[in-house]
Amino acid sequence: MSQFGHIRDLISNGRYEEALDALRQHPLYETDNKFRNQVTMQNSNYTSVVEQGMDNLISMEEVMRGKGRVAKAILTMISQYNENSAPSDKPQTTVPPLIREKDLPPGVPTILFLASHPRNMGKLQLEKEFVKIQTELGDSAPEFNLKIKFEPRADTLTKTMLEDRPTYVHFAGHGVGETDGFNPAGIVLEDRHGNPNVVPGAALANMFRLLKKRFTIKVVVLNACESVEQAKAISTNGIYAVGMAEEIPDNLAISFAGGFYLGIAESPDDIPFAFEMALNNLLMENIDGQLVPKLFLDGEEVTF
Repeated sequence: MSQFGHIRDLISNGRYEEALDALRQHPLYETDNKFRNQVTMQNSNYTSVVEQGMDNLISMEEVMRGKGRVAKAILTMISQYNENSAPSDKPQTTVPPLIREKDLPPGVPTILFLASHPRNMGKLQLEKEFVKIQTELGDSAPEFNLKIKFEPRADTLTKTMLEDRPTYVHFAGHGVGETDGFNPAGIVLEDRHGNPNVVPGAALANMFRLLKKRFTIKVVVLNACESVEQAKAISTNGIYAVGMAEEIPDNLAISFAGGFYLGIAESPDDIPFAFEMALNNLLMENIDGQLVPKLFLDGEEVTF
């Protein structure tokens, strides 16, 4: 592995703070003023973006893009320092930069990553999940318009969908199963007061029924706990839908997402293939839970 291979791996997994810490511990930090200055500048940029996000001075989407710029700068820097190093036998892992929408050719399909983490619901590693998707698209990234939206409110979800018209919809967040006398099964967004708000599967299904009249939707991935009933309902509209049969840990969610979009990059129209690629990713990474993700079409589970 190259002298910066570990740092590349940290960046590819969205572990930016650890990457910056590793750079500060690198021998060059003490001996090379240019190296130290660049690391210091990127650390300052990263800290500024995070603090602005915490103070609600910029949106979460802007936070993600700011972190992406820092990641790209770090990768560029360590590539320059690696130019005179001996070549590595191991392929280097890089994070392709987010491509600006205006730089994409017309007609490129949109992958819309909808991230939701309402307060008091437990923190999820949504950033790592997004970076994993971005990484697995790899060289195919210019063939897709990968967008991230922090969509906490139920009353703005439909408008977001109409504006972005995604071909692939990926929801990353919390889901809940049906509770007698309390909640139907649904995904968890927020109400106008910032409190968790369960959007039932029937409401989601109806929203996608209406949206499908305006643009093509190939698949909806609900990468959230206990989301099978919601996915099944959505699929009755002739849309492939993925749901999770039980609670899922972060490592399963991230690995599944990576494998799924690796499959999409290889064969954009073959959703069952992408689903099988996602399951295979779990096997390759030795993650239990291959029976948790379920794929539906027309209200029926797709089996292999």
